[in-house]
Amino acid sequence: MISDRAVYSWVGTSSRFNSIFLQAHLLAQTISQQLHVSTPILHPAMEGSRHALKGLNGSGMSLIWHYGGFDPDLIGVKYNPKTIFVYHNITPARFFWTTQPLVAGRSLLGRLQLLLLPKKCKWIAVSEYNAQELRRFGFADVSICPNIVVAESVGEVSKTEYFSSIFNGRIAPNKNCVVLLEQMAWVAERLAAPTELIVVGEVKRGCRFGKAFERKVAALSNHPWLRIDWRRGGVDSQELHALYKRSWLYVSMSLHEGFGLPVCEAIAQGTPALYLECGGTESVLEGHGMVPRSRTSEFWRRTVEILGSESEREGLLSNQRSIVRRYEVPEISNTVRCTYGPLL
Repeated sequence: MISDRAVYSWVGTSSRFNSIFLQAHLLAQTISQQLHVSTPILHPAMEGSRHALKGLNGSGMSLIWHYGGFDPDLIGVKYNPKTIFVYHNITPARFFWTTQPLVAGRSLLGRLQLLLLPKKCKWIAVSEYNAQELRRFGFADVSICPNIVVAESVGEVSKTEYFSSIFNGRIAPNKNCVVLLEQMAWVAERLAAPTELIVVGEVKRGCRFGKAFERKVAALSNHPWLRIDWRRGGVDSQELHALYKRSWLYVSMSLHEGFGLPVCEAIAQGTPALYLECGGTESVLEGHGMVPRSRTSEFWRRTVEILGSESEREGLLSNQRSIVRRYEVPEISNTVRCTYGPLL
């Protein structure tokens, strides 16, 4: 039974543990607290959700539709002025042709779907980079409300006594993980001291890029200075935030990001971040900590400078922390209310 006193969200993914679903959950909680309405979430894994979705589309009620790729449930849906689409970004197909052709095809379908949607649809992008992308697709009604960063309390966690860094994300071509390993090996050689890189990330079954990453990890297993700790099975949120907090630096050489949530999560735990120019992350962090794409091969130099200087780390963290606080509760709550309130 659909309640006309609720604001429903649709998340077109069967997983309750991916980043889009978790953001939808956090947003629903915040809307409920700020606007005092019930905020149920519908998703394909929930029995009866598609039937409820059809009822919502025909009712003219408010619906928040989280979009991060081709969604078959959007096919044939009539324009509803009370539907708000939240754009989480689509990674371009060019990253996946040789390693994950099915993912590449889904990316192309998602972009085609954006081209075909009515241009009067209301959109909320999670970053300025995403908003610009939507405008290039011809959408005019685009607002921005950042992702919600959870600064989970993990108690007292000391920084490691040795140089340490961390990366969290899928082991996929757009994440550029093999090059990250190569750059961190050069960092360790330049520092000539024990250096740890923690990688938290899973490989999709059958992904050839994942196999290349596995081979690179094996090749570096006897490196005299670099130790790679690959948590390929993933970790729970409490452990992940503790790993962020104990590390000296978050490192990412990702080539494409719509927001860069792990970067912001690490900063929220008191760890500065260094990342390659990738679109969304520099728009979210106003460029603090960005290494230009033109200097990709010199990523290691900037990493050595930051790891080797406490004042550099503290200065970078101070600049980044002042920005990330805006995306945490309670600061983000006002942004959610001001952005979603008038539309709902």
